Amino acid sequence: MKIAIVPFSTELENNKIFNPTAAQNRDDCLGPYREMKQELLQNGAEIFTADQERDSHIDILIFLRFDLKYLLHYVFRLPNVRLIYMAFEPPVVQPLHYYSKLKLLSKVFDIVFTFYDDLVDNKQFQKLYYPVSMSIKKTECLDYQSRELITAIVGDKKSKRKGELYSSRREALTFFTNKYPTFKFYGSAWSQKEFSSYAGPVQNKQVVLSGYKFAICFENQRELVGLISEKIFDCFYAQVVPVYIGAKNVEEYFPPLTFIDGRKFENYEALNAYILGMSEEEYSLRISAINEYLKSPNRKLFTGQKLAQQILNLESKPKTVSKYFRKSIIAIFLFISLWFQKVLHKLKKLTANTFAYLYWK
Repeated sequence: MKIAIVPFSTELENNKIFNPTAAQNRDDCLGPYREMKQELLQNGAEIFTADQERDSHIDILIFLRFDLKYLLHYVFRLPNVRLIYMAFEPPVVQPLHYYSKLKLLSKVFDIVFTFYDDLVDNKQFQKLYYPVSMSIKKTECLDYQSRELITAIVGDKKSKRKGELYSSRREALTFFTNKYPTFKFYGSAWSQKEFSSYAGPVQNKQVVLSGYKFAICFENQRELVGLISEKIFDCFYAQVVPVYIGAKNVEEYFPPLTFIDGRKFENYEALNAYILGMSEEEYSLRISAINEYLKSPNRKLFTGQKLAQQILNLESKPKTVSKYFRKSIIAIFLFISLWFQKVLHKLKKLTANTFAYLYWK
């Protein structure tokens, strides 16, 4: 079986998604895709990025991002190719991943992998477990008394979409910055003029997190059923207890002792009082629960090997989308895309002409 994959970005083409030395492989975030590739190879399947060997036959085409160029290239040339779409990001990041949009995508793709538990039917919609490398080693941490209280590693992002958690992160950072003069947090794109507590980007998340007892761990969007990303695993492997807000049903994935449910606190003052009052004994119990989870079968759901097995199992599933209907839908996508680009170009031209007229007037 031959599989082509359209990676998350063009920077990961040319098989870079499988390259451990790729510049984008921070904290070995690409490790799961190497593990996926190895598992596929062991089962007789070959995988490569879709920009390679464009003229060869392929059985499955996997999209980690929506890309009309690859759809048009492969589908019209290979009408029997099985199309797979994997929706990793929540709608606040990728608007195509709203329920209604995913259902539209299911008219184009044979299988859609989604984090939404309540959309999964194990037919056209398969469960997507965010893969985290199994090669990560737990960090050797400072003892309890030597650790600082709390931190966060987050980027400065904004959104006006319903359910976004970027503003909640900012509120948490503001509270702890004002509460503790020694509080520090890390990430990208922040300004020290706005946050004196901002300590810059990090080279290794685990090393930094391991110096703290707790970490603010908010997903990009709240209350989506089944939305679990790598963020909580970053805390687990750093041996830090996460203060978590994100998946509506997080307790179905992780034992209650492994995280602090941020939804249970009326405000950050109440959260602060709770973590300050936590005994060393309770904290140790929580770290033990985290380590037990990391050794459990449930941890193996979130792996490249699991994703590979799901892909291999697709071979036995019937194709669900008519190739003729698929082509029609793709043609509509193309028409809308071209129309939008044309309108945008006209608007830019009109705006430029208006400014020029006003300037010379």
